[in-house]
Amino acid sequence: MAQRRQGQQYGTALPENTPSELGFIQSAIRELAIGGNVQSNADIRARIDSAAQTINAAYGSQGDAAVRIIVQSAATYPEQCGTFSTLVGLLNANIFSLGEKVVHELCAQLTSALENREFLASKLLVRFAADLVNASVLHPESLVSLLESLLAVASEPRSPQARGDAYASLVLAAIPWVGRDLAARNADALDALLGIIEEYIKTRKTTHKDMIKVFLKGEKEYLQTDSLELMWRQVQDLRTKGWVETAIPRPYIHFGQNLMKAQQHSLVEVKIPEHDAEHPNPYPLPSVNFCIFDSEQDNEFLPPPFSVERGVFDAMVTDMLGAYKDNKSLCVDHIRRLAIGNPGLSLNHIIVERLLGEFFRLPSCALVDMYYFAVATSLLSRSNVHATETLSEAMTILFNNLDNLDVECQSSFVKWVGHYINYYNFNFKWQTWFEAAKEDSGTQAVFIREVFSLLSRLSYPALLKEAVPAELAGFVPADPKPISVLASSKEYQGLQLPTDSLANIIMTKEKTATDVGKILSMVDGLPQPDQTSYEFDPEERNQRLQLDLLLEALLQVGSKTCSHMHRVIEKMLPLLKERSQTSESKARIIEFVARFWYNDEKMLSFTLDLLFVNKVIDVASLAEWVFSARMVVQFSREFLWKCIFDALDHLIFGVKQVGVKLEKVKKEGNDDEIGRVDREYRATIKTQQKAFLDAFQHLSEVLTDHIARCQQNGAPLEDAWFRIAIGRFKQLGRKYFKVLDQGGLLGNLNRLVFDDMDPVIHDRAVAGFGIFKQLASPPGEV
Repeated sequence: MAQRRQGQQYGTALPENTPSELGFIQSAIRELAIGGNVQSNADIRARIDSAAQTINAAYGSQGDAAVRIIVQSAATYPEQCGTFSTLVGLLNANIFSLGEKVVHELCAQLTSALENREFLASKLLVRFAADLVNASVLHPESLVSLLESLLAVASEPRSPQARGDAYASLVLAAIPWVGRDLAARNADALDALLGIIEEYIKTRKTTHKDMIKVFLKGEKEYLQTDSLELMWRQVQDLRTKGWVETAIPRPYIHFGQNLMKAQQHSLVEVKIPEHDAEHPNPYPLPSVNFCIFDSEQDNEFLPPPFSVERGVFDAMVTDMLGAYKDNKSLCVDHIRRLAIGNPGLSLNHIIVERLLGEFFRLPSCALVDMYYFAVATSLLSRSNVHATETLSEAMTILFNNLDNLDVECQSSFVKWVGHYINYYNFNFKWQTWFEAAKEDSGTQAVFIREVFSLLSRLSYPALLKEAVPAELAGFVPADPKPISVLASSKEYQGLQLPTDSLANIIMTKEKTATDVGKILSMVDGLPQPDQTSYEFDPEERNQRLQLDLLLEALLQVGSKTCSHMHRVIEKMLPLLKERSQTSESKARIIEFVARFWYNDEKMLSFTLDLLFVNKVIDVASLAEWVFSARMVVQFSREFLWKCIFDALDHLIFGVKQVGVKLEKVKKEGNDDEIGRVDREYRATIKTQQKAFLDAFQHLSEVLTDHIARCQQNGAPLEDAWFRIAIGRFKQLGRKYFKVLDQGGLLGNLNRLVFDDMDPVIHDRAVAGFGIFKQLASPPGEV
């Protein structure tokens, strides 16, 4: 793989001023990049002129550095493409060799970005090349050759669709910037390019769309378009307008006379890398455009969803979110300037829509999901009241369309709204939920309950109770206090159990798990309850009682904080493992913990996670509990699925760890050690595959039973419970599609679970499980 060129770091702000010629160049370019919005033309010409003069003056000693910084900046600041192309145009008009070096550096950085599959940087560099045609730096024919070579990838017979999509999107993203110029000077070449794109769009598969849609149905579904198809529709829109648009900043028009006299250059070769199935950076997965604001219905100042203006602003916001991901403040500054620089448009709607769209992106966010929330709240705190109103409007639209949202997106929305209410200290329009709260089992009521559950973990429960109006008080969780399982159990009525004394012994620093085990053996001498009413023999009863007594004392000691729980489980781990050898004991541990933390989902999830990580319980026992008759009625609860997903995530991480260890010992060449680690690696993969088989098998059985009951009783199938269960099934396959593609797991699932599945379940949840592998594989290999 090609290494990134020295000094190149995409997405990183330029350094502060330094007292040298290079420092002056960096300062001048930094001022262009972040000193103001390119659409505010009060001083744009003066700033570009000033930067050009600074670079011209220092060119003799710092020319190469200046060239590298300019091209790097073009790949770092998405909204400043026109600024940097204009700067290069002025430099080229004055010093021809400097323009030539910029073109060569552009080709070198684009080659490196393509090799490393840095597609955001690649897109910005291709767009920069297109804009250099407008600034009279590049010959149009040279750019057309580059675009043709990129499109040729999409036509490769053995190219995976994900690869073809990635390269086609580079071309589509650049055409709006240069379409007018090419139409005037190279109309036939432009038409040929568009013909190739049109043919590719017609022949590519879009079966992935149903797997990654945010809205499954309803009034907003028609706005969901495959992202590549949307880009194509927007280019078609631009074509019908005679290639005239008003969204793209074009500062070079102010320097027309200076630029037109300059000589133009040709691009040198940009090497297109061959497809490499083992490349560490995968091709971007396809996406579906998230759109909730329709200009025809919602706002007359908002460009239509399929217009090129909407596409340009959407791309600017999305690109800024990716380019400035390591600097939230810089990201907020640039997005805010974009909105201020376009006062005649409702850019607040586009910004909010893009933030929510990236937050809801399926199968996963491009970045950490809460990054988008942090950007949103920072923007709101620095913007006018209209921005806050726009976000509230978006949240209302989503709340009103909850029934139509993908189940995983419903969970994400719970997270967004819960953090939003907590961030603004419970200052929320609660009355908008009053009507929904009356229907206790409805999707909106389930959503409210989950938001309050999250709020009880994010804030003090007492504050939540004070803030919530009486109409919603029934949704506030009970106080998160532990429940003594032994004291509330009929099984142990009449017994005087030494729980407190055992807890004191566990807390004693000098006592070990072995000491506690010896003390537990004294339980054998306790009085027996009425044997006629007890189903277990004395020996089994004692084992169960000893385990329950240990758990009660241990949980009491650890109930203060998560840190306390972590320490006490670590201390008692040998004893816990000794007492959890059978599937029955593992199940009993889970059930005991669930009863103890019935009122505290956070501690319940945390405790079960600790027990799983320390191999006291396993995925099979967790699945038995989650899919038991008592728990399936609670499928709407987030904590249940968190337990399953966390356990599967730990297994996947464990496989990766052992895989890294295996690669390391292979390099060392010790055959015995290689054999041992290889056996460990195979065992962890086998455990992982069994865990996924268990999860899918249990969920399939639960859904099948539900369908049978509905058919037998003549009840409607499409209730809230069924939608949630189907949605979680779909989420399992979508979230872990990479794991399903490994080691023949998907084939085993098809053979053991999916092939004999009820068609209702298969068509709704399973049909798209292999789609991501198909997109990433050459034709005929799936």
